[in-house]
Amino acid sequence: MSSERLVEIPALNEFRLELDIKDELSIKLINGRAELNGFELSLDKWTTLKDELKCSIYTWIGCTLEIKGQSLVEYISNETPLISYLNLHLAFEQQRIKARTTNKEYTPSPEKPNERLPGYVNSIDQSSSGYRVMVIGQEDSGKSTLSRTLLNYTARTGKGWTPILVNLDPSDHNTQGGPLPPGTISATAYSTSTQTTSPVNAFGSSSTSGASLDNSSALIPQALPYAHASPAHNSKVYKSIVEAIARRLDMRLERDSKARASGVFIDTPAAFSLPNIGSEDKNNKYELIKHALHVFRVDVLLVIGHEKLYIEMQRLQKTLDPKIGQNLKVLKVPKSGGAVETDDAYRSRVQAGQIKSFFYGNLSNPYDEQLSPQSMTIKIDNLKVFRITEDKVAPTSALPIGASRVLENTQLERVNFESSSQLLTLVHSLLYLVKWPDVNDVLNKHAKEYEGDLASKDLIRADLVGFLIVVTSTAIDSVKRTITVLAPSPGRLPSLTAVYGSFEWQDT
Repeated sequence: MSSERLVEIPALNEFRLELDIKDELSIKLINGRAELNGFELSLDKWTTLKDELKCSIYTWIGCTLEIKGQSLVEYISNETPLISYLNLHLAFEQQRIKARTTNKEYTPSPEKPNERLPGYVNSIDQSSSGYRVMVIGQEDSGKSTLSRTLLNYTARTGKGWTPILVNLDPSDHNTQGGPLPPGTISATAYSTSTQTTSPVNAFGSSSTSGASLDNSSALIPQALPYAHASPAHNSKVYKSIVEAIARRLDMRLERDSKARASGVFIDTPAAFSLPNIGSEDKNNKYELIKHALHVFRVDVLLVIGHEKLYIEMQRLQKTLDPKIGQNLKVLKVPKSGGAVETDDAYRSRVQAGQIKSFFYGNLSNPYDEQLSPQSMTIKIDNLKVFRITEDKVAPTSALPIGASRVLENTQLERVNFESSSQLLTLVHSLLYLVKWPDVNDVLNKHAKEYEGDLASKDLIRADLVGFLIVVTSTAIDSVKRTITVLAPSPGRLPSLTAVYGSFEWQDT
């Protein structure tokens, strides 16, 4: 549909849009009030939607939109889950207010020196904490849309909340987007509402981008690399990374009373809804969900629009540790009729756009500063590259009589580039730079566990400090043993230790 037009949206209705690959649509609010995934649109201000965005514009009191451009699908619907979303927000807001009144500033305890060590988890008083909310559902059920809406509602209260979004979806598909390229597990604090104009930047502009008119606060996440799209690639490594993010989150909340009261929203991949992912025993179902509920100490589990999964979660609740299960609220949330099924090709295009956006800035928004990534040459022998291996099952023929299949515990392998063919495996690969913990950064009295060579578990849980791309095969000089990479900014690299996996990108 194209040309300029006015669209009248009745109260309590939503205007659903689906854009095709080359579609671009500009909208302007003429009168009334309207919101896009919880972000309130401004009067008489044009907003451009593109990059195959699938979205809904909702109005509580009715509104008129002026529209220019083309879309694949657009229609008005009065069947919307927004009232349910608002009810959830109001319940969470009550807990935030209660938590703020009982909160106390964090003071390091000399009796608990371990709390300064990475990975130490204190018992946080629930009465001084906002709810920890985890959202689960099947593919394309609207998990990220619900998370965005609840984040924006929280920011719009004007009470100075800084809720934290934990992104457990390494594929970043289904318009997850965010301030990082795909392949990461992250936690990001939000102090303002963010507008979704593209699936490439669904949760706000990249932290490498300049300030935009819509969101002047940079979104700087704490992140760890997984480097693959699915938790099934190596569920042991995935769970180890999730646990590390949970520990970092606890350390942050111990010291930040405002963030602690604001609450946490946890967005999950569709793999969580598959019963046997992450488990060696087919009778031990939903291991990824149980693990996340435990390490994040989740208060509220939202199940989007799937009756069987909702019933399974109620059963699962009874099997959990009483410290988790007794306080857990399992709620079913209706799935929006506007949720659109996507395919692998769409998800690949979105992931490529996210990688390009990180290196070049948000090209979809003319108000964002465009970036100029730099090429630099590195000696191959100075670069340590690791790869997360797959969960492997031993073949039956290789097992002793009477033995059962078990998963190998291999997690990381060092990649040795002794030949040109081995070097070519890096072409177009996204490299995740990590920094191993330094023994000097740890209190001396607790440093013994960090002595000697660091184990693979330390590298898996090491902080993410940057990204590189090996753009072309000509970037590799096997004679001089050098490699030319694309970096987001000039200057010395923060690390020469990298992890890489299944994500690739070609600069076109």
